[in-house]
Amino acid sequence: HEVKNIDKYAGNITGVDVQGADDNKVVTNATVILENIKVDSDDIVKVIFSNTNIAPTEGAEGWLPYTEDMKTPWVLDTSDGNGDKVVYAWIMDEAGNISDKAFEIKLVLKTKLIGGINNKARLMIAGIDRNFSIMS
Repeated sequence: HEVKNIDKYAGNITGVDVQGADDNKVVTNATVILENIKVDSDDIVKVIFSNTNIAPTEGAEGWLPYTEDMKTPWVLDTSDGNGDKVVYAWIMDEAGNISDKAFEIKLVLKTKLIGGINNKARLMIAGIDRNFSIMS
């Protein structure tokens, strides 16, 4: 017997919204909410996100059940501080096929630095009630 129509195509992500991002994709918090994940296939069962562009395997940790109205928090990589960030996303279909390429969610992280708070407020946040000044 000849086998035909083997499903090897998982489809791809066509869009992801980031809650709170402005029109320029600027976010002010390293934890973002990813939502409205749009796909071009109707048999998608899982989605996975990563801060690196290394394609996942079917058995990788981190796969989430996919639903059209899902919202999921994601923590951006802050090891290099503020600036350009990319979250990579892949989908998996019912047959276990994974999208061929990652969907890239490009953001600009602009966190508010603690420098805008006076020194006493910084210590109070840390549980210490003292005034001090920093001399350079």
